[in-house]
Amino acid sequence: MTTISLQQSKLIKRLSLKKYRKTEGLFIAEGRKLLKEFVDHNPKAISHVYISEEEFAKNGHWLEGFSKSIHSEKDIAKHSQLKTSPGIICLIHIPDTPPIIKEGWTLVLDGVSDPGNVGSIIRIADWFGINQVVCTLETADCFNIKVVQSTMGSLARVVPSYRGNGEIESWLKEDERIVFKAEMEGESVFKTSFPSQGILLMGSESHGVGELFQNLGESVTIPRFGKAESLNVGVATGIICSHIFR
Repeated sequence: MTTISLQQSKLIKRLSLKKYRKTEGLFIAEGRKLLKEFVDHNPKAISHVYISEEEFAKNGHWLEGFSKSIHSEKDIAKHSQLKTSPGIICLIHIPDTPPIIKEGWTLVLDGVSDPGNVGSIIRIADWFGINQVVCTLETADCFNIKVVQSTMGSLARVVPSYRGNGEIESWLKEDERIVFKAEMEGESVFKTSFPSQGILLMGSESHGVGELFQNLGESVTIPRFGKAESLNVGVATGIICSHIFR
């Protein structure tokens, strides 16, 4: 067992900030569930694992051949970005920006600022087999610890990417798939005939989709039968996806 060095400690703490995640090309994932997802589905992404003695005794067999170091529970807890340390801190390589594939379904997030919602949506995309998630620059950083933990390991399979408005506008002009925008006013998802491939655009709960997308595609909505003012964007994404793939 070793102590996390001062240099390692500084790196772990720096990765709580977006600018350092970008310069280091790394993000943090914590816990046995997320570690196992990356071990099983994207092992090359794992840079290093800091693990407590107790967790290593239970799950050390997963880490054969990986860069790892074993530390005290106290040492791991001191460096955890979570309220309760799960005993495992993983440094994961941020993936390269993937090309946009103009087939199947693509999910676009425009200005979704809540990290928990972004994480949930990435998990929903994974559930429905949507491997392509494109985010505007106003969307929360997908490698923020709150987003990462909310994905429950789906980041091992779904690679989100960020694009500027100009790039997104050029792409959508060339892409022949239909864009479906989730808005308060639109055709009911119960009545919409979704094609086998398309683009689903989800905006922020407070502002909806941005100006860039106002004149694009078709608007769809989830009919309201009660009096709630709005739906959580993660919940709405799940409902719409269930109708797309029904």
